Amino acid sequence: MKPETHDDWIDEVAARRLTREERERWRESMAARPAERRRLERELALNDLLDGHRPAPPVSGNFVSRVLAEATRPAPTRSVGGVVADWLRRLALPRVAAFAALALAVGAGWWGIDSRRQERMARGAVEVVRASAGIDAQSLVDFDAVRRLDTAAKPDDDALIVALAQ
Repeated sequence: MKPETHDDWIDEVAARRLTREERERWRESMAARPAERRRLERELALNDLLDGHRPAPPVSGNFVSRVLAEATRPAPTRSVGGVVADWLRRLALPRVAAFAALALAVGAGWWGIDSRRQERMARGAVEVVRASAGIDAQSLVDFDAVRRLDTAAKPDDDALIVALAQ
C-alpha cells in the first residue's frame, strides 16, 4: 500500500502569485524530495504562464463590503399569498389546457348528438309531409275524415284513455 502524499502545498502555490522569497522558501523545503521539487517547478512555470497571459480581473473598490453585505443579508421571506400564487401559476396553465381540451371534446360530442337529433326530426317531418300530401286542411278538421286515415290506436293509448275515464 502506498503512503498518502500530502499535496497541500499545491493549493497554496496555485492560490495566488508568490513573491520571490516565497518561491525560494518552497524550493528549499522541497530540496530533499526531487519528485516533489520537479512538480513544484512545473506548477510555478504554469502559474507564470497563466499570469502572463491573463489580465487581472477588475474589482470594484467596495467589492468586499458588497460581498459581506450580501452574505449577511437575510433570505427573502415569501408570504403565503405569494406561495399560493406561485403554486396556482404553476398548476393553472396545465389545468386550463386540460379543461379546454375536455370542453372541446364534450362540445364536439354534443354538437354531433344534436345534429343527429335534428336530422331525425327533419326525416320525421318529411314523412309527415309525404303522408299528408293527398289530404287537404279541411278534411283534417272533420273528425270522421281523421278516423278514416287508417290510424290504429296502440294498446298503451287505450289503457291511458281507460285510466283517464275513471
